[in-house]
Amino acid sequence: MIRMSVLVSLALAGCLSLSNGDPTSESLELDRAMSEFSLRLYKELALQKSNAIYSPASIYLALSMAYLGARGSTAEEMRTVLQIRNVTNIHELHRKWLEYITTRNDSTLLVCNSVWSNPNVIVHQEYKDELISRYYADVERLNFSSPDGPEKPINDWVSNRTADNIREIIPKGLLREKDTILVLVNTIYFNGTWENQFSEEATVKGMFHRSDNTGVDADFMHQVGLFAYKEEAYMGADLVRLPFKGGDISFYILLPKSVSGLVKIEKGLSSDSGVLDSLFDGMPMEDLLVKMPKFRLEASMKLNDPLIKLGMQKAFSVEADFSGVSDGLVRISQVCQKAVIEVMESGTFAGAATQILEQELILPPFVDVSRPFMFFLRDDRNKRILFQGKLTDPSVTKINIE
Repeated sequence: MIRMSVLVSLALAGCLSLSNGDPTSESLELDRAMSEFSLRLYKELALQKSNAIYSPASIYLALSMAYLGARGSTAEEMRTVLQIRNVTNIHELHRKWLEYITTRNDSTLLVCNSVWSNPNVIVHQEYKDELISRYYADVERLNFSSPDGPEKPINDWVSNRTADNIREIIPKGLLREKDTILVLVNTIYFNGTWENQFSEEATVKGMFHRSDNTGVDADFMHQVGLFAYKEEAYMGADLVRLPFKGGDISFYILLPKSVSGLVKIEKGLSSDSGVLDSLFDGMPMEDLLVKMPKFRLEASMKLNDPLIKLGMQKAFSVEADFSGVSDGLVRISQVCQKAVIEVMESGTFAGAATQILEQELILPPFVDVSRPFMFFLRDDRNKRILFQGKLTDPSVTKINIE
């Protein structure tokens, strides 16, 4: 089983005082744009960290909701960062994807949006209506007179939509009545069961080899089965796909051949913008023995600086133009994300895997995920990366990016 939760919060603050169908060319272009955005974020968020977990899809949706109200050069900068210069109707494309998510009759993936406005500031009704119709957003009012603070209802909303995995995205005291106009929130929660479950009886202690050739103990799951697999998928790394029940969403492991190979792959991905368009294609099915670690990662990220480095400067400055949101001076004060991933077995599977583990002479090809790797949780049907990250040290479970 794998559980993932994420929350992105966008606070728009006063500056001074205060169904799917066949893919269209535009939808394919948006897929490309989101892949490019994910890789550019990886360069800013993950390269200098031992482990990483973030949701490019969640950040992208939250920024798109803000972009809906951006105008002029602010909107142009956001278009560049979102990589959508050839996408004319991004909000309608998001609506179609969210409609697909809500109608797929599968509760494993939940994507929710909300907008929280200052009742003392006039937010354009057209903007709120568009958030409701395009992003299925809940529209709420901030209560600055509450003894628990205006943050509590937002945190409760997030907790309810991430199965209590994320309980506080906004600390008490952060939102002030004099300068908070709007808070935009996106949550993505995924709780999926492997299509072929791992046996708890086949989980054993082993050594995970870190990039510096030191080792750390980890619990390794084992499974023999038929998997989509591509050898030498990219720069000397193999790619294996582990699908979840339902077939639309999969967990991908990009595994370097060597213990130190992840660094080379990371540098290549950060400079090769088109690689994700083809990385997941052409994966034949093969009988494999997969050995992979159980792990849990939690990340807290402040994204202002990474987004500024990607080119989104004006949205955070006094030059920001969000006149589509309100007539007053408005800028983005903070973009933050919390993300959680937990990878584990789901239930038990008749002890055949334990038996096979003991019969080394008949083992199929072995995918040994006991060294640093990159991972993707992907909506295969819509070609969207929901979560991306890496694991180089299973003993490090919490990540902070300021």
